[in-house]
Amino acid sequence: MRPKKIILFKTIYLPIHTWILLLFYLLTYANAFAQATLPLKNYTINEGLPSSEVYHVMQDSKGFMWFSTDHGVCRYDGYKFKTFTTADGLADNTIFECREDAKGRIWFRSYSGKLSYYYHDSIFSLPINEKLKKILGPSLVTSFVIDSSDNLYLGTIHWMQGFIKIDLKHKNSIQLIPLPRDIIYIVKIPGSNQLISGATYLEGDKYLSMDSTNLLAMYTLSFHDSIPVKQFEIPIQEKNIFHIQTLQLPDSEISLSIGKSFFLLHNNKIIYTHHFNTIVIYAYPDPSGKIWITLQYEVPVCYNHFNIEHLPLLKTIKEKQITSTAIDAEGGLWLTSQLNGIYYASSLQFISWTKENGLWGNKINFMNIAPDSSLWISASPGNVISVINKDTNITYRTIGELSNISTINTILFNKDHTVWLSCGSKTFLYNMSNFTSAVNFKSSPGGKGLIQNADGTLWSNTTGNLYILKQKKDSLTIFKNIKIGAVIKKILKEQDNIIWLATTDGLYQYVNNTLINWGTIYPVLKKRMDDIALLPNGDLWIATRDTGLILKSKNHLRYYNTKNGLSNNFSHCLTFDYTGNLWVGTNDGLSHLFMHYDKQGNCMVDSIKNITLPFLKEINYVTCNKNTVYAGTNNGLISFDMNTISLNKTQPPVYITELQIDNKKFPISTKNPYLNYDENNIIITYVGLTYRDASNTLYRYRMKGIDTTWIYTQYTVVQYPKLPPGKYSFMVSARNSDGVWSTNDATISFIISPPLWGMWWVKLLLAISIALLIYWRVKAILKRDRAKAETSQKIIEMQLRELREQMDPHFLFNTLNTLTYLVESKSPNAPIFVDELSKYFRYSLQFRNVEFTELHNELKQAKRYTNLLKIRYGDGLLVNWEIDTIMAGYFISNHSLQILLENITKHNVVSNESPLIVEIKTTSNNSLLVKNNIQPKTGKEESTGLGLKSIDERYYLLFNKKIKINHTSNLFLIELPLITPDEYESTLN
Repeated sequence: MRPKKIILFKTIYLPIHTWILLLFYLLTYANAFAQATLPLKNYTINEGLPSSEVYHVMQDSKGFMWFSTDHGVCRYDGYKFKTFTTADGLADNTIFECREDAKGRIWFRSYSGKLSYYYHDSIFSLPINEKLKKILGPSLVTSFVIDSSDNLYLGTIHWMQGFIKIDLKHKNSIQLIPLPRDIIYIVKIPGSNQLISGATYLEGDKYLSMDSTNLLAMYTLSFHDSIPVKQFEIPIQEKNIFHIQTLQLPDSEISLSIGKSFFLLHNNKIIYTHHFNTIVIYAYPDPSGKIWITLQYEVPVCYNHFNIEHLPLLKTIKEKQITSTAIDAEGGLWLTSQLNGIYYASSLQFISWTKENGLWGNKINFMNIAPDSSLWISASPGNVISVINKDTNITYRTIGELSNISTINTILFNKDHTVWLSCGSKTFLYNMSNFTSAVNFKSSPGGKGLIQNADGTLWSNTTGNLYILKQKKDSLTIFKNIKIGAVIKKILKEQDNIIWLATTDGLYQYVNNTLINWGTIYPVLKKRMDDIALLPNGDLWIATRDTGLILKSKNHLRYYNTKNGLSNNFSHCLTFDYTGNLWVGTNDGLSHLFMHYDKQGNCMVDSIKNITLPFLKEINYVTCNKNTVYAGTNNGLISFDMNTISLNKTQPPVYITELQIDNKKFPISTKNPYLNYDENNIIITYVGLTYRDASNTLYRYRMKGIDTTWIYTQYTVVQYPKLPPGKYSFMVSARNSDGVWSTNDATISFIISPPLWGMWWVKLLLAISIALLIYWRVKAILKRDRAKAETSQKIIEMQLRELREQMDPHFLFNTLNTLTYLVESKSPNAPIFVDELSKYFRYSLQFRNVEFTELHNELKQAKRYTNLLKIRYGDGLLVNWEIDTIMAGYFISNHSLQILLENITKHNVVSNESPLIVEIKTTSNNSLLVKNNIQPKTGKEESTGLGLKSIDERYYLLFNKKIKINHTSNLFLIELPLITPDEYESTLN
């Protein structure tokens, strides 16, 4: 029993901010108290349940957990609840029981008696539900079984004289199979290892007198005969037959619960009976052979080999009205309640102590094993020590000299049956057998840690100081004070004169009156340290806040963190077990380091095994007593047997739960679906079913066709936003928190079809078209090159011909004769003639390789030529020019005007009496018109036509244009096309 506390009340006036702080503290404390039901995790509407009233739990063959509530049924995957209601096809929203048949259908029994089932992610109701409801009337369904032939059997109590058979294959026909009146019956169903049970009493007879004797009748049913065959009858005295349930057990045993009684039957006899104080409402057989019995208004108990066992961890939920229990594939315990949702214990191998079941407080501050093997525990804050004795009963030691807001930091046992206690303000010495008063030490300093030397002196530490304390009768004085300057978290004695200190500023060592700061030698040892532990060989284990574990071994350091197996890098406390291996308490569970020593005496770590459970977080202190490990957390004390504790070796089944294509759900059952090329935004949701520590489930996945390696993640959704056309296969597997991978990957395959232009035959046609286009293009280029070559050849020939014409002896002879005449006559035109002639030939040489030139260049050359002619012919030659300056930049065949003027003077009479008149002008048709009057020479040279032919060919070859020639009896007209700059540029490409 806890010691009584007397509380005196008086009016206290505090400032408003103090009241706010006090309220915050109380709320925090209340929250810690509310969460103190560890290791049971509670799921309510806050976690996604539709209702806090839950009636039944089961795990299906795939590993999903199912829960029946008064607001539908829920499926749980370790992350979230998915609820199905009448809106999804459920027959009724108040569901009492779930059961899976051999085909994988999950059947639901409702309050109204109607039946429905889940199959392939859809809910279906029986079409005969209304008829079934009428047949049942006021009867209550107690059990239902589906056999291998798809027959559904219902056991009932009250009013109905028999049980119901529904043939699911043949239009759901309903048949009432009669039984005698006033019996409790059990029927063995063929094709099933299950039983149905019920009673054929009238409703008014459900409460019988204590002296009433009821007959329990066992029947068997065959596939071929609908009449049950009686096997035996047993008289049973039971007043209340409102609840009846049977279970088929191994070795042909049958468990039966009727009202408040629990029976075990074997070979037609009752071999075990236990009567409870309240009604048995549910019984569940676990894989180990135990039967979990749920009692009305009581916590569940366990039947185990003719014994009824009580679990201490269930005491905290006594008032929650538990309705059913189940053990999952990982050994976790699930309990449903009528008042507060679902409770879950991840393992039954752990024992939990909290304030609700005996501890004085939940936040464990310090623990130590007493010489009598009892565990002494101090909680923060508090002036009471909780003592867990060998029989697991809890007793208390109250430190009357301290207030209930104090914190006991150290409990140190002496061989003389005394115990040292230290808090922040004082140090006390008590007699373990008489804890009424302490040895009164005057002016004794407090401390956070105590270590006793062989001479009786004590090492103690406060916030920044290390003391040696000496006891002198009734006083405890400071013999030596060593200032450290940092908060000391742990003191550890190697020898009386060698002390190790773990501080907030790193590692210190006090040796023979000398303080050594190891952080100056190894910078990493300047980090905050919470605990240290010394090995027999002198190696030192160091627990740090963010670097994990450091092993200081002689002159080097070794590191152990999450990368090489530690559960968390925030390590807080250390202890050795009886085998010499190390236990580490971290922020996220316990790590067990298995070690050995090599030939040189060095400590070597063989492996690290972690225990990471939802209730095993924020471990403040860890200690061992033989094979029992105690872990003190912020929410209570957890203990377990290190030799029997097992890792979660259950391979987590993994499933793909949803496929979205372009943000629309796609049926997962479709095998190798073909998708269009633009249906390439793929989202895949998957889940690995492990409940012991679902938040630490690791997944690996890859998409064959695009991923070359496995991708690791803790997320359960992956998206591929723009997959190219191809054949894909997505694979995913899951690993539980103990490192066990699922053996079978969940896979889904699909094919993204290429677009029309990506089809093979379209590609073939395209390739053929491209080949033909290339062939046509190459052929056109070759043809063009041949044409260019021919054109170039003809142009060269024309250039040679024109050069020959320009160098015509007749032209040179006439020119030289004219020059001689001008020189001999000392004509002032001689210099002009020579200058024009030189310009003429310079231009001819400069533009000898140019096919077309700008009109203004050609006009300049033509005017030079006419100037030469006019010096020769005088007024006998008249040339009129009408040129539009806009066309000066247009292009004309080079030397074409010279050839025309030469032909005009060559074939016509030029004289002062009959002047030869030449007109040269541009036209609106982008051409140059050359016109002259016809004055044919007598005995003239016959025209070869080579000049005009050369000009005409040049226009045709380069621009596909022709010159125009017209003549009358008096006039001769030639029209030369003018080429625009754009047309000319196009011939250069």
